[in-house]
Amino acid sequence: PLTNKLPGIGVHDIAVYKNGSEWNNATIAIATFTNIADPPRNYGWGIFFSTDGGATWQFDEEFYEAIGGGAPKVSKAKFIADTDGMIAISGNKVLKKATFNDQWEIIPLPPGYEEIELTELQMSPNDPDIFWVAGTGDDHGILYTTDGGVTFEDITADMGTMPEYNISLPSTDDVFVYAFSNTPNPVDGFIFHYEYNSGND
Repeated sequence: PLTNKLPGIGVHDIAVYKNGSEWNNATIAIATFTNIADPPRNYGWGIFFSTDGGATWQFDEEFYEAIGGGAPKVSKAKFIADTDGMIAISGNKVLKKATFNDQWEIIPLPPGYEEIELTELQMSPNDPDIFWVAGTGDDHGILYTTDGGVTFEDITADMGTMPEYNISLPSTDDVFVYAFSNTPNPVDGFIFHYEYNSGND
């Protein structure tokens, strides 16, 4: 198994694109990210991928170079709806490629998010131009795009002082956000429902 070759590295996200009717043609991508308190370990090895249903694996060197090398923590990697294109988040960067064979490109976030630590990425299951990102840190926030990352709408103000988020997109038009804070204990948070056509509920 691939994980036998990744000592001490966690698989933080798995994305699968079934190309045709057979699973042995599926494209699989895994995002690596380890965050262990004792002893302190907070790093990753980027993205690994398979184009034959997991029979063989390759390291995504192009992605590694695009984010600047080092020990990249890749929080999420997703396939774009109904395509083999991908979007991934690592540190404060959002990266996209329109098809699996295209080059990775960095999608700029709006000003004010230079120090964000991106932790959440969710794609619309139906619309390839809609996705959400969110992150923690000094520039914590939550943003979404309806044009594939050309522009972003910032709804951080709607979250109040909650610095961490989980996101679910059950459909194109409905989004549920769980905004929460780990401090002070116990966890304090609320669920937020958003509709694109009518704003927030």
